[in-house]
Amino acid sequence: MTVRLLPLLLLILLSGCSALQSRQPAAISRSACADFRVLQQAGAPDTLLPQNFHHDCTGVAASGHTLAASLQALQPDYPALQPDPRFRDVSALLHPPASAADDNQSSRYRRELTAYLQHDRYACRFPVYAGYFARRYRQETDFSACDASVPFYLLSMREGGQVRRINPQDISEIHLLFSSQGEALQSSFGHTALRLIVCPPGQRQKAACDRNLREHIVLGFMGRIDELQMNPFKGIFGGYDAHLLGFTFMEIYRTNTLYENRNLYSLPLRLSAAERQQIVRELAEVHWSYRGDYQFFTNNCATLLQDTLQQLISAYGSDQQLAGGYIRPDRFFAAVRHSALADSDVLENLPQAERDGYYFPSTLPYYRQALQQLNRQRSLAPVKQLDDYPQRSAEQRLLAVLRDPQLLAALQQDKHLRDAQRLLEEYVLLLQERQLGLMFARYLAGADTARLFQQAAARLQQQPAALAFMQTCYQQPLQQLLSRLPRSDGMPEPAFLQQYRSATDCSNEQQRSTIRQVFAGLMPDSQLATDSRRLAAEIRATLHNLDTLQ
Repeated sequence: MTVRLLPLLLLILLSGCSALQSRQPAAISRSACADFRVLQQAGAPDTLLPQNFHHDCTGVAASGHTLAASLQALQPDYPALQPDPRFRDVSALLHPPASAADDNQSSRYRRELTAYLQHDRYACRFPVYAGYFARRYRQETDFSACDASVPFYLLSMREGGQVRRINPQDISEIHLLFSSQGEALQSSFGHTALRLIVCPPGQRQKAACDRNLREHIVLGFMGRIDELQMNPFKGIFGGYDAHLLGFTFMEIYRTNTLYENRNLYSLPLRLSAAERQQIVRELAEVHWSYRGDYQFFTNNCATLLQDTLQQLISAYGSDQQLAGGYIRPDRFFAAVRHSALADSDVLENLPQAERDGYYFPSTLPYYRQALQQLNRQRSLAPVKQLDDYPQRSAEQRLLAVLRDPQLLAALQQDKHLRDAQRLLEEYVLLLQERQLGLMFARYLAGADTARLFQQAAARLQQQPAALAFMQTCYQQPLQQLLSRLPRSDGMPEPAFLQQYRSATDCSNEQQRSTIRQVFAGLMPDSQLATDSRRLAAEIRATLHNLDTLQ
């Protein structure tokens, strides 16, 4: 008996597992065949049908069921029609259940698969689910019937919030953007986001796209702080909405490298053109749909972004560097940097990376260099530390130039030296404007904002341009900040987007100064009112310095 079994054992060993997996699939009943025929007529791919469908179901006509009824009849017996763990993750990304009773995955799967097979524009409205089904059933997602562009709502301190439409074909690269550790609680381990490299209209050359910094977009998961002052308890234990928020790249650059003295690292992801276009559409849907509970140390920018990338990038789940998951943003960025998903070579040489637009160091060293350059030309006492320069009044800073004959002569002869002096004044201006904004935030946190804006509007009745500027650039953004942002089920329709204003230039310094003076006049007498008026006057004097140094 042993001799007779030997050839069989050798055959099994030499053929690996194939001999053990050669079982034929179970025969399909005629009723199941009739329902599968309904799926086939609805355009279901062969990868969704059983392997032996064409063999067993020849000659069987479609049942009289609807597509949804056929799916419901077939789903319990066929794993290819049942939700898998990835679908549960995708569903949670778009529709976080309010309770266990809301989390009927089988029903949701049938509903979404039915719509995916029946509606030509399903991928336009629900690109994330469409991408999931395409990946699972090995199809290409068809966006040919969709609008050329997708909307994002971008936040900017200078421009307020605005809807901006992006053509996914204009995205030359998608980067993982990491800002280094900051001093605030929520930035203890850095922050991760995605940077979309947007090309100029009609240009697709890499150099032109990379230089187009003012049009680049940053998308990152953050807690929507619906208060004018953050509550650390809610930040740690939950209570703030988590959104995939959108920003202009220049807003992120200015906030991180200037205000918070942090470095930015921009790491390109290895994606094909088709993957980029699909991911941009999917990110737009997540941007408008996802509303979760943000927690700084457990459900944060890194964990939520990992969940998103795992669903949107096919190769993500197979990379061992990324398999474990990371709570800290800095460790997540390091893992991606060492994975096959990223082109990490661009960050090996940081001076070259800075020249190429992959590394944006803190701008403070440049201001320090400007101060040192000016100090070498001074004959009077220099300002030794950059921190000391903004502590002097605008009048003192200007007099220090005008009363120093050696420095004044050098400024008149050397344009680069004048640029260095103006750079320091611009540095002070940026700090002053931010400080004044924080002062008003503290005031508004304890004020009746609706009544305050009514009073401001009354004072601006004779200045219609300033009134419109205040409503568009101050009142509307503040109202959206303090109210829960509406959630769109899928990509937003035009009627939904009417809630958001169109792009408006909110950087007019004359109008901003007018609004500051109006609010300063409305503040009751207090130390805060005195400080804000003094600071507003200093801003005007700093602007005068810049004009004089021109």
